[in-house]
Amino acid sequence: MGEHIINLLAFVLSLGGRRIYDYIAHGLVTRQFTTTADTTLEVKIHSPEYVKTDSNELEIVNRIFTAYKKAKEDQKHKNPIFAPSSLWSDQLDNAYSPLLQGFEKNNVEPFHFFLANFGSWKTSTGIEIPALYKRMPSTNKPPIILKIK
Repeated sequence: MGEHIINLLAFVLSLGGRRIYDYIAHGLVTRQFTTTADTTLEVKIHSPEYVKTDSNELEIVNRIFTAYKKAKEDQKHKNPIFAPSSLWSDQLDNAYSPLLQGFEKNNVEPFHFFLANFGSWKTSTGIEIPALYKRMPSTNKPPIILKIK
């Protein structure tokens, strides 16, 4: 159990970048643990519903959209060896369809909606499994309690 928790923490910390990871990892290694009592860890999984897009984000979203369109155009002229595999292409066509819709129609709205809701998308994006989070018991229920010994 401890090894799984360490791996999970290492992964989450790595998302914050190398400096944050090193800082926190160093702090944990040098910390003096003074208790031998069991430790209780409370875990709540939060998967929000979709949010509306915010017009204040349009400047950055348009920059990302412009770069995405350029990348998609450039992709047409590259060696197919650099194309995504067929399995990943299917994933992109399905889970990332709002991006493709925005590209094909030159419409930033579905693209923006996808970005605004990326972490809570109801279908698997191949990166996370938010669809499973949506099927988990309500977050109003008691949290998952882990006893670490």
